[in-house]
Amino acid sequence: MGVFDLKAVPGNTQTQINARGTPAGIKWAATRFPWIKVTSRSKDCKFLELDSKGGDETYFGIGRKDLRPKPIVTGVDVKKQGELGTTRRATIKIIAFHDDDIEPLQKCYFIPGMSVMVEWGWSVTVDGGVVKELSPGVDTDIEVSKKIRAHSEGHPCYDGLQGIVTTFSFNLTEQNVWECSIEITAAAENILEVSAENMECSKDCARKSKEDEKKPAKAHSGLWTFLYDLFDDFEKASGRYTSYGTFSLYKIMAAGRDADGNEKTSLLEDMNVNDKDTEEPFITWATFEYLINKNILGKGIGGDPKQNPVGRLDTNNGGMKLKSTPFTESSDPRVCIIGGSPNASKIYKQSKGKFPAVSAWGADKIDLSKIMVNCMFLLGEVRAMEQSSDKTLSTLLKNILSKINVVCGDLWSFGIVTHPGTDSKNPVVCIVDTNVIGNAPPAAYLFPSVPNNSAVRSFSLNLKLAEGMKTQALYASKAASSGTTCTGYGVAAFGNGSGTLSDINGAIKPIPKKKECDCEGANEKAASLSLEEAFDILDDKGDGEVTDESCDTVRVLIKEAIDKAQADNAAETPEKCKGSPLPFELAVSLDGVGGFGFGQVVSALRVPLAIRTNFIHQVTAVEHSVTAQDWVTTVNTVARLNK
Repeated sequence: MGVFDLKAVPGNTQTQINARGTPAGIKWAATRFPWIKVTSRSKDCKFLELDSKGGDETYFGIGRKDLRPKPIVTGVDVKKQGELGTTRRATIKIIAFHDDDIEPLQKCYFIPGMSVMVEWGWSVTVDGGVVKELSPGVDTDIEVSKKIRAHSEGHPCYDGLQGIVTTFSFNLTEQNVWECSIEITAAAENILEVSAENMECSKDCARKSKEDEKKPAKAHSGLWTFLYDLFDDFEKASGRYTSYGTFSLYKIMAAGRDADGNEKTSLLEDMNVNDKDTEEPFITWATFEYLINKNILGKGIGGDPKQNPVGRLDTNNGGMKLKSTPFTESSDPRVCIIGGSPNASKIYKQSKGKFPAVSAWGADKIDLSKIMVNCMFLLGEVRAMEQSSDKTLSTLLKNILSKINVVCGDLWSFGIVTHPGTDSKNPVVCIVDTNVIGNAPPAAYLFPSVPNNSAVRSFSLNLKLAEGMKTQALYASKAASSGTTCTGYGVAAFGNGSGTLSDINGAIKPIPKKKECDCEGANEKAASLSLEEAFDILDDKGDGEVTDESCDTVRVLIKEAIDKAQADNAAETPEKCKGSPLPFELAVSLDGVGGFGFGQVVSALRVPLAIRTNFIHQVTAVEHSVTAQDWVTTVNTVARLNK
């Protein structure tokens, strides 16, 4: 199952919400109250468990001159964190009534990296059942998270979160009590904030002699040094790194480059006597991830990155491929090569016949983990990271992926997310294409929304336009004979107007204006070539050569072919307008409930029929606010076209 596969809301959660609109549910709402429990995973801890009950009689006055109670938990706020809401963070509020409690609390909870579990729930279910807590035992964080999720789906009057402490604070109030706050977040989220400079290369990298130490790699990070070794002596380095994955050396028709990205050519090449060609090293994306896991995030138990308790970057484990078309190719081998694509063999030649290209291409899906990435390109990106003030791993990955996307036709929308359903024993972060859903959507759960007859407190449907989309809406193309190009997705769909669609409704799915390419020369050259012919200008046939202009020409044709294919596909469904759907975001607040999670499909009975029919709402973030008096759950979604 892929990260972005659409899922159904668990049956127990649906049943629980629906029951709250019955007479039994109304009675339940008048008698239930919430509870909170916090558990430290410390081995030796005075306050191993804290809760919201207060008044622990066994604790009053022990070794004290006064009679102050044990620290109590007063609230929990759970918010989304990270891209697309796949990770959550919790802020836990605790009150300590005595100075002597601060140090024991610190040893239990106020330590960065300390593992903490927080649980909450209602006192009883609608049918009078008891809501039970979990015992974390000796399980890993990811195993505890799975147990919490399973328990919540089976018992929706319960929910919880397992994470590690990232920040905390103490505040002495006028009432002479300590208000304490700790923030916990899933371990995987912290992977992306690691500095990409952290890699040490003294053990794994090839340079060991005094002569090697004089080379420019000495002044760079271990990640740069690893890639430099492949450029400097591919045979030696690739032989040394065989356990890391796939390494290839390809000949491409381009000027050679040094480690700083500057072109270096021979005299005969400069005199146009010989063709410009060079051999450059490539690694698969999976190999790049393994390099990061083993040397930046940590080798893990027994030297195996998969056993790293902190987690790992593993796109292949995400079980999801990138969107593709029959025309998806790489236009620039100086960045990457999509092995197996129809024209890939035209832009590279195997060097010495030992390193065949890995096949990553498919007409519908492309395997990112098998795309061959040019090490000279990676060297440049790592060098830019070293010179930047932002050295986080997430920024480095986003910059690299953005440029891969551009040269391959700008087809993908990359996201870096925590895998919510991994089978691994440690957290997994993976790269996803947010354009890919992965399977047919299940039936949406419709929140009941009749006044005085359900536990749903409120719901909202918000249309949020970015500035560029607002401009696009103003100038959207309209048919000459009508005031709109789309059928009622907007105001008139609510049925409270005169029935005439306004011009504003024409902007609900506007036809985007065609963007002009910045490269006029590339556009002019592309106009005279077919896509297949264009790849010849990157090969050694005739005057073929890999340059900025020739790569831009190929990129223009790839983009045009992809856009045409998508337009032709849209033309087959005339009931929908061309262009991208605008982001209707459905948000529902209700009496606290567990079981909701990333990827589930929901809607509400009061959402206009046209919107319910043409869009699906995918859950991206579930937030909770819990106090001693109340528990409120808010389910947030994004809209996707219901294809």
